Amino acid sequence: PRGLVCMAKQLLSRFEREFIVRGVNADFRADGRGCRDYRHFNIETGIVSNTSGSAKIQLERTSAVVGVKAEIGTPNPTTPSAGKIEFFVDCSALASPEFEGRGGEELGQHLALCLDEAYRNPSALPLPSLAIIPGRQCWVLFVDVLVLEWSGSVLDALSLAVTAALQDTKLPQLTVTGEGEEVEIEVSDNPHDSTPLDATNAPIIITLTEVGHSFIVDASHEEEACSSCRLSLAINRAGDTLAISKDGPGGIPYSKLHDIISMANDVALEMFERMEDLLHPQPPSTGRT
Repeated sequence: PRGLVCMAKQLLSRFEREFIVRGVNADFRADGRGCRDYRHFNIETGIVSNTSGSAKIQLERTSAVVGVKAEIGTPNPTTPSAGKIEFFVDCSALASPEFEGRGGEELGQHLALCLDEAYRNPSALPLPSLAIIPGRQCWVLFVDVLVLEWSGSVLDALSLAVTAALQDTKLPQLTVTGEGEEVEIEVSDNPHDSTPLDATNAPIIITLTEVGHSFIVDASHEEEACSSCRLSLAINRAGDTLAISKDGPGGIPYSKLHDIISMANDVALEMFERMEDLLHPQPPSTGRT
């Protein structure tokens, strides 16, 4: 499937491109941000009924809804004592003209693959804890993503929503009875009789986009159209890099790689703090009068 660089077909004149590139090189982007600055975003959880967990993100004009459905299934033969997580990304044709026809389908496949690589890492989710009967039954987390609007930085926005939805996910209590081939699994239908999924180490993805001679975070659609290369890193709260993927035909000088990864780690920790403030706001302190 085509990558994000190939999908960024925003039509810009030569003068618009020069304006964007010069601004980035001067650490003063077209919208006033510095190279390391994220746009304002809002995130909510528990917004979709009939799911085990859900979230919605709005990052400027990029928005998406994520629903997680936990179902009992069969484990992978290669990991018989662990659960599974599967991603499906639907890019609505209303989000961008580029999503019409095969364009949206190919981008959805690309995004699902990137998310799968990030969250399937053993350090991301405790998949072994999702085993029910090793080798026979396990929890399968089906993560459905709907991209509603796109104004750049879609992969990063999706990862924020996915992690929030996983943190919102609750697994029903199970009762396993019998032995051997006579084992039966009873699922509690009491919504209060459930266990939160341990998504403490679920990552978020930070994409560094090369524009001119500099790398920026949270690129707008126009900035993406001026780039030939980007590097996406999945980073958890501990600062561990769980996955790295490169997109676009451009190259990344080895001499810049350390600084790029360090920059991504700093931004990731800041984004975790911002997400925590949105999902679990602290009550205002009341001083004595």
